[in-house]
Amino acid sequence: MNTCKFSFSWTYAPNVVVSCKDDVCIPRAQPFTWLLSRLILTHGIPKFAESDFSDALQVFIEEEEKKFYDKSATQLYDEFLSDDSNGENIAADLETAVDERTTSRRQLESLADEDIFGQAYARIVQSATAMDLVQLEHSFAVAVETEITERKRALEDLQKMHVIHSTLMLYIQFMPGVTDTISCHQNVEETASLIAKGGSDEAVSELQRRFHADYEILKTQWDSRISELKELQRRNYRSFVMSVEEQLPQTLPRTSPSDASRRGTAPRFVMIAKPFCLLA
Repeated sequence: MNTCKFSFSWTYAPNVVVSCKDDVCIPRAQPFTWLLSRLILTHGIPKFAESDFSDALQVFIEEEEKKFYDKSATQLYDEFLSDDSNGENIAADLETAVDERTTSRRQLESLADEDIFGQAYARIVQSATAMDLVQLEHSFAVAVETEITERKRALEDLQKMHVIHSTLMLYIQFMPGVTDTISCHQNVEETASLIAKGGSDEAVSELQRRFHADYEILKTQWDSRISELKELQRRNYRSFVMSVEEQLPQTLPRTSPSDASRRGTAPRFVMIAKPFCLLA
């Protein structure tokens, strides 16, 4: 903060001169009207000169504050140029601030969206359409269970194939002529090819490596498929709830499940404990 000398002098008649000099803090630490009133009272500025005095003081403060901020900005810029790391630090601070603001806004939007959905869900649970919700949840659960069963079967088939390869490897290793007596099946040809390339030890290692790689790939594919199905079901469930809620009579109260429990009014179908789309 700087202290600047404010000087005012105005001639209104040959023998009428209004003037004053006083120190003014820049930038201002108080409202302009407070400063103006103090100077008028302190220096006895007459009523007819108050308007000119106010205008002069306003112009003085604006000019001095501009000089002060320009000087401060120049100093900051010079300090910034003097250290090469300042640019990276400022960029990092800006990135952090933007990330925090974005995360905060998303959380607020998510909370608002969940509140709306929770109210819609509570209205449906207390209405005659609750059974439709139960049936929809059941169909979704069956679809997911079917996919899980198929995943288990596919992984078991892969394990069985690995056992077949391992058994064939033992036969080929200890009974070299077995390939002549066994029909040229693809498994036999692949296993024999592995042994021919690097010997039995290398073949065992390669067989194990292939099995684990194929197992992880297959499992990842099925996990991704099931996750996509669940996400699609969540979206469809929310759409169903919101569309059905719009068709309900407006006389039904718009309450959340927690509100209903506090009043002691349990939902008609108690088997619906939690909105399907909110389940993990």
